[in-house]
Amino acid sequence: PAYQSIAFAEGFSQLSSINGLAFGAFDISKDIEKDIMQKRTKHFATLVKERIAIGSVSIAEKNQEKIFLQAKKIRRIIINKMHEIFKKCDVILSPTGGGPPEIKKSSIHTSTKHEIPANYLQITNMTGGPSLVMPFTIAKDQTICIEIAGDIFQDQKVLNFSLAIENLIKGENSE
Repeated sequence: PAYQSIAFAEGFSQLSSINGLAFGAFDISKDIEKDIMQKRTKHFATLVKERIAIGSVSIAEKNQEKIFLQAKKIRRIIINKMHEIFKKCDVILSPTGGGPPEIKKSSIHTSTKHEIPANYLQITNMTGGPSLVMPFTIAKDQTICIEIAGDIFQDQKVLNFSLAIENLIKGENSE
C-alpha cells in the first residue's frame, strides 16, 4: 500500500499535464473542462482511472498525514534497509513476474500469483536505485525476465552484472 499511495499520488499530481489536448484526436469545443473530462473518461483505461482515484485520496489534505506522509515514512525505512542490504552484496537478482502474464477480464486485482515478484520492482521504484530488467529464458513460449537492482548511484555495478549474465546466457545458448 505504501508504494501505491506514493506512486498513484505522484501520478495524480501530474494529471494536469495529461489533459489529452497535446496528443490524440478529438474535437475541441468551447468548454475546455468538458473536453478534458471527456478525453479522460473515454480514453483512460479502468486501471488508470482506479489509480487516479487512489492517488487523489492519498494526497487529499484530510488524508495527507494518515496515508501519504505515513507512506513516505515507510519508504524511508525501506530505503535505509536496502542500503544495509547493499553493504553485504553488490546487486540483487530477482524475478519480474510469477510466470506468463495473465489476461484479466477485470482490472480488480484478485490474484496473488504475481504479487511477490511485482513487489521487487516496486521496491526499486520506491528507493530510487538503479535496476535493469532483461530477458532470461523462454518457457511455454513466453519470455521470462529477471531484474538486477543496485544501490543508489551504483549504476555501473548493475550494468556490469547484467553484461555478465548476458554473456552467460549467450554462452549457454551457443553450445
